[in-house]
Amino acid sequence: MPHDFPDFARNLTATAPNGPAYSFCTLVSRPAQYAQMLASFRAAGFTAADCEFLYLDNSTTNQGDGYQGLNRLIAAARGRYIVLCHQDLLAIDPRARLDECLTQLGTHAPDWAVVGNSGHDDRGRKRQRLTDRYGYDMTAGPLPARVDSLDENFLLLRRDAALGFSHDLSGFHLYGTDLCLQADLRGRSAWVVDFHMEHLGQGRVDASFAACMTGFGQKYRRALRPRSVITPSVRLTVGRFDPAAWLRTYKLRNTVDGKRPFAAVRALRLWLKALPYDLRERLNGPRFTVDGTVFTIPPHAPLAARKALRRGSYELPERNMIAKWLPRDLPVVELGGSYGIVSHSIRRHIAPTAQLVIVEANPVLLPTCTANVALAGAPATTRVIGAALAYGAETVRFFVTDGIHTSHLPTGINTAAGREIEVPATSLARLIADTGITGDFSLVCDIEGAEYDLLLHDTAILVRCAMIVMEIHPDTFIDRGSSVTAFRQMLSAAGFAIVDHHAQVIVARR
Repeated sequence: MPHDFPDFARNLTATAPNGPAYSFCTLVSRPAQYAQMLASFRAAGFTAADCEFLYLDNSTTNQGDGYQGLNRLIAAARGRYIVLCHQDLLAIDPRARLDECLTQLGTHAPDWAVVGNSGHDDRGRKRQRLTDRYGYDMTAGPLPARVDSLDENFLLLRRDAALGFSHDLSGFHLYGTDLCLQADLRGRSAWVVDFHMEHLGQGRVDASFAACMTGFGQKYRRALRPRSVITPSVRLTVGRFDPAAWLRTYKLRNTVDGKRPFAAVRALRLWLKALPYDLRERLNGPRFTVDGTVFTIPPHAPLAARKALRRGSYELPERNMIAKWLPRDLPVVELGGSYGIVSHSIRRHIAPTAQLVIVEANPVLLPTCTANVALAGAPATTRVIGAALAYGAETVRFFVTDGIHTSHLPTGINTAAGREIEVPATSLARLIADTGITGDFSLVCDIEGAEYDLLLHDTAILVRCAMIVMEIHPDTFIDRGSSVTAFRQMLSAAGFAIVDHHAQVIVARR
C-alpha cells in the first residue's frame, strides 16, 4: 500500500550523491612543494576529471592547524573519499592500486572509516607501506592491517563515516591518532593499506610536540576518565588510568625541555647492554666470525656493529645481493669499504683474475679494510685506495664520527658530531682510468648519500657499468631537497632498471 509523504520533505535514497571520487585536502605552507605533490598525484591518475584539490594557505599566516584547519577542509570536501595529506608527499603507485585497496578493504572490513600508510596495531607492532627518509620501499606486516594509530602524512576518510577531529585540541601533531580514537568510539576501524607513496618530511619531537602530547593526554584522560554514568535504566563504569603511559609522557616532556632526570639510569642501561660485548672483546679481542671467516675490527667499535657481527647480520642485505646478482667475471669497484667485510664477500664471489678496487674515505679504517679483504686471497688483483667520492676539488672535508657508518662528507646537516679531516677526492671515472679497468665493470656502493652525486656527475662512465649493488640513503636525499623518487628517475635516465632490493639495498642492471 503506497504511503503519502509531505512534499516538502526529501527522501534520502541509497543512490550515491553526485560529486568527485576523491577530495585532496592539504594545509600548505610551501606552495612550490604543494605543486610538486599535486603533479605527482595527477600523474598517478588522480585527475581533475573526478578529483578535487582543496587547501588552506598557511604560507604567510596560519589559517588552520591539524585539528581545526582540517575540520574546515573536511566540511568543504565533496568527495566520496577525503584525503588529508601533507604537502611533502609524492605518489608512487597508480590510482588503480588505491581503488583496488579500498574495494578489498570494503569486503574485508566493511566498518572501516580511515586508512593510512603507517601506524601501529593494538600490540604495538608497526604496520607500514612507505618510502621516507628512514627507509626505501618499506613494507611492515601483512596488509591491510587494523591499527590504533596512523601517521598524519596520509589519511583517507570515508565521507559516509562522518569523522572529524577533536574540537578541543590544537596543533600539528597526533591528529591521526585522534582520528583513529574517534573512529573506534563510533564503532569503526582504522587501517594501513598497501598503497605506496614517498614522504619527504621529518617528524620532530620539539616543544610544540610536547604541548600537543600534553593536551592530547589531558583531553582523553578527561573524556575517558574512570567514572560512573547513570542512565535512565543502569549505572555504567568507563575509563581507566595508565601509569606506564603517564611515565613515558613525563620522560618525553623532560627530554624536550632539555632535562635529563633519568640520565644515570639510561647510562647504566647502555653500559649493561654493552657489557657482554666488552667482556667478549677483553677475552677474545675484537674478532668476529662471519660466514666462516674470522675478521678483526677496530677495538671498541660501535655496539651496533659488534652486535651485527656477532649475529652474522652485518650488512646482510648487501652481502646477499652480491651473492645473488654480482657477475663473477667482471671487475668490481666498491665505494665505501669500511671494515672490509663486504669487500671480502665480493673478493670471494668474483673470479680471482677479476680486478677489485676498494675505496674508503676514513683513513683509520684503511688498515682494517686491507687486512680483512686479504683473507679472501687474490692480492694481485685487489687494491684498496684511501679517498672520498667528491667532485670539484682535489681534496674534500670529511667528518669522522664514533659511529662507523655515520662518517660522511659535509652536507650542511648533521655535521656537529665528530671531527673534521681532509682526504683526497676522486670520481668514479678517475678510479676507472687510474686502475686500468677496461670494458664493463660492476659497482658496489655504500657511501652515506654521496651516491646522489655519483649519478649527478659520473653518468658518462656509468655507460660501462653492467650492474650496481647500492645502499641508498633517503634521509640524505631529502635533506638536500630531493627525494628517492627523483633518485630513481636519475637512475633510470642513466640507463638502469631496478631489478631487486632488500631493505635499503637496491640492485640495478643496465
